[in-house]
Amino acid sequence: MKKLQKKMIGIAFFSVILVFSILVAGLNFTVYWSNTNRADAMTMAISFNGGHMPRAREFDEKAFEEQTDYRINLNAETEFRTRYFTVETGTETGEYEVHTEHISSMDEETAKDMADYVIANKRKTGYLNEYRYRITGDIDSPDYVIFLDWSDYLESQRITLHIAIVVSLIFAILVSVIFASLSSRILRPFEQNQKAQKQFITDASHELKTPLAIISANAEVLKYKNGDNEWTQNIISQAGHMGKLINQLLILSRMEEYADADKREAVNMTTIINESLGKFSGVLESKGAKLEKKLGEEICICAVKNQMENLVDILIENASKYVSEEGRVYVELEKTGKRVQLKVFNTAETGEEFDTERIFDRFYRTDRSRTSSTGGHGIGLSIARRIVRLHKGSISAKAENDGVMFTVIL
Repeated sequence: MKKLQKKMIGIAFFSVILVFSILVAGLNFTVYWSNTNRADAMTMAISFNGGHMPRAREFDEKAFEEQTDYRINLNAETEFRTRYFTVETGTETGEYEVHTEHISSMDEETAKDMADYVIANKRKTGYLNEYRYRITGDIDSPDYVIFLDWSDYLESQRITLHIAIVVSLIFAILVSVIFASLSSRILRPFEQNQKAQKQFITDASHELKTPLAIISANAEVLKYKNGDNEWTQNIISQAGHMGKLINQLLILSRMEEYADADKREAVNMTTIINESLGKFSGVLESKGAKLEKKLGEEICICAVKNQMENLVDILIENASKYVSEEGRVYVELEKTGKRVQLKVFNTAETGEEFDTERIFDRFYRTDRSRTSSTGGHGIGLSIARRIVRLHKGSISAKAENDGVMFTVIL
């Protein structure tokens, strides 16, 4: 439940970050567009007035708007506040004439270099450092280039962006802190429900074990008094079958309790697989199945040992039960980099109904081969998947031409 709580807090944090990122991006784009549109209107007004910022009382805003599609609001101070310079390129002598009377921080040589750069760039308008420029006349042989110092507006835009980012981060952190403090209350009913389900499975399992033991004992007594027959054999067999199922349900319900990082150790997977193959060698021999293996020497991983033993037993038992008569079981273990890969293959008739996704669901069986007559419960592979997920790994099944391949990556 703590993992779920952490995920919910993470989702809340990144959701807020995502929303604010979109808002900040929208705000930044709007401010940029507004500033650029205003700068273009200013350079157009300078171009409209022959290379000089017009005076408000002499400027015909209506005519300007009709001819240029730009709107501009000038006042008596605009002429004196606006910092700009122009580079006249279409002179009779062919030499550039620089007009810097409206700006003090620009020298002629730098102005000419800037004009050369923007003319070579062949764009009517754009930004060059902190300047918004406009080329008047033909782009290949312009009359002059206007450079408007737009540094104050761009700096204001940057400050606005930084403030918006900081506010967004602070807001996201505050929301996450508040959500973290309330999430335990939100998840409490789910946690109680989960605990109740686990407790129910545990209690029911213990309650079922007693009558099962009595049934099994009585069947043994009947077998001893009246001799062995198919009825007593069936009772004993099914009682054992039910007992094993109860134990597997208990394992599944308590799985997370035994997957803590502090309970993990170096586990020799090669040894575990060899021991497991020894357990089921008799089953393979009874079916005339051939065992092939390819195991790397002393391959170890950091894991919970009893869970790795359970995982390997489930996969090899599964292969032993469902291998076709006189078929083949193949087990491979290899290490590549930081990953360990375990493959368990058995020949079998899979058929069209074989579902490689649902095969790991609890109590799922395919129609043809995975029936209770083979002795399985339909829960083993579900336990295997849970073990693998608790160890941050992956497990998959793939139907091949002549059988099934299970692949585990840890």
